[in-house]
Amino acid sequence: MALDRSDHEPDAPEEYDPEAEFGDPDSDSLTIPAVDPKSGPEPPEPPEPPNVSIPEMSTAGTGAPADLVKMFWALVLVINAAVFVLSLGIMLFVFEGNTTYSVWLISGGLVLFGLAIRRYRAFDADTSSSSKPTAAETTTTESAPTENETDDTDP
Repeated sequence: MALDRSDHEPDAPEEYDPEAEFGDPDSDSLTIPAVDPKSGPEPPEPPEPPNVSIPEMSTAGTGAPADLVKMFWALVLVINAAVFVLSLGIMLFVFEGNTTYSVWLISGGLVLFGLAIRRYRAFDADTSSSSKPTAAETTTTESAPTENETDDTDP
């Protein structure tokens, strides 16, 4: 008889409201008084936020080219991800003994390190080759001796 009524339920066919007895002062339970939300003091207004001037940071004073800064931050993110993935794989292997996930994570971390090294070397080779003068530039820059240089041959 799971469908039998409890002794605490009313006989009326309407649905039983368990919170109705909280407002009844004759009940044995906790009595919660009714409060009119419009009565009472007004809540205080929140204070004005202070006016703070946010300084603007310019990267123009760094002296670094924009492509160098972009490559630096890209490498920072890739290396951070590689360190995280590699250390997570090692910890899974050491503490949990889970070889499947740890091998995938360790290999993924090594791949990310390889990617970072490859991108660094490619960028380094690109910048070093563009800063070295070519053979045509070296022949055009050779000129007559300046007045500080002396000619060792006397006529």
